Amino acid sequence: MINDQARVSLVAQGTPALACEVCTANANVPNATVVVQHLRGGTVQLAACGWCVRALRRVAAATGGHAVFALAEGAIPVPASRHTAPRGARPAGPPVVLLEFVEHLRDPVDGTTYVARVCGRPRTGGTWEGWLEFVAVGAAVVLRTERETTQSNRQGVAYWASGLEPSYLEGAFARARRDTPAAVSV
Repeated sequence: MINDQARVSLVAQGTPALACEVCTANANVPNATVVVQHLRGGTVQLAACGWCVRALRRVAAATGGHAVFALAEGAIPVPASRHTAPRGARPAGPPVVLLEFVEHLRDPVDGTTYVARVCGRPRTGGTWEGWLEFVAVGAAVVLRTERETTQSNRQGVAYWASGLEPSYLEGAFARARRDTPAAVSV
């Protein structure tokens, strides 16, 4: 029904899709998933590239976290030339979990418990990038930091992860909470 609401969220996980399903640009490698959960049941997942993730975050920030989308006839299409490749080394493989911490973190606002883990993936040129993900226990919520490290190989990211202290994880968790958009009502 047209008046039904849905929750739109970002899951910072890799996807087997080869192209972004939001902007449909084959040149943009998806690195996240947009999840649309309808309140009456049903879920739609779309692979999203970095450009689309940033755009969704901007829209969520501009609305204060709550929006209603209405599609109008005659919308102006985005020219294909606007879909340029991001600068810098691009992902060259799927993300992998390199380390999962035994200690859990608790969100001071809502009390949700999160499992912290270090993820990484190869980049073009042979280097590896690493970031932190915080997975809610008992809920479909994943918070993700931006890239935290770039190393010469997978072992370098794993070594970096092995030296992370609890205070670093707490700071990264605060950044991930701050940078993750609020739910958007559709």
